[in-house]
Amino acid sequence: MPDIENIQVRRKEQQDRQRKRLVVAAGETFVQMGYAVATVADILKTAGMSRRSFYEFFTSKEDILSALLEMTVSEFKAEFSEATKGTVDSFEAAILTLLAYIRMSARLPLASYQTMAAGGSPREHRIQQVKDLTEALHAHLTKAYEQRLITYPPNDVVLHMLVGGIDHLVISYPRDQLSEAESKVREMVERMFKR
Repeated sequence: MPDIENIQVRRKEQQDRQRKRLVVAAGETFVQMGYAVATVADILKTAGMSRRSFYEFFTSKEDILSALLEMTVSEFKAEFSEATKGTVDSFEAAILTLLAYIRMSARLPLASYQTMAAGGSPREHRIQQVKDLTEALHAHLTKAYEQRLITYPPNDVVLHMLVGGIDHLVISYPRDQLSEAESKVREMVERMFKR
């Protein structure tokens, strides 16, 4: 007789894969069509899944957008951690965090704007994402200033403008050239804080 615990574990893994498949499909659909225009049917078409599967995991389009943002926030945190692993220079850690943000944002280029327009829970997730990023940058830059690696201390207004500027860069700059833009972002940030 099969072990009931193993069956439950395999079932949970399968459900997690299906849920993630829907969330990824939602992200692709929202980028292609826009959040306001996309429907649950469009998401299902992209995922190649049934309406029943959707409603096993989500209650609405807003609900799946919240799940997409949760997944994105989790990926951002992992990406930031990986990008700065082993970096002892706090200013370099700040720059690497920004460059990781560019790479992550390029995966879902319109998500930030569409999320804010969606309102509700998705908007709150996006606000938290920006807050987490600006807090991480503020911490790195404060430490860099204390270590005299930069001339100017971090300023919340400047950090929010920097993050907003990067969001705009990601949606307006050719995606295939974003990796080339990273050197310009690095140069700009160095000028901002090391003049």
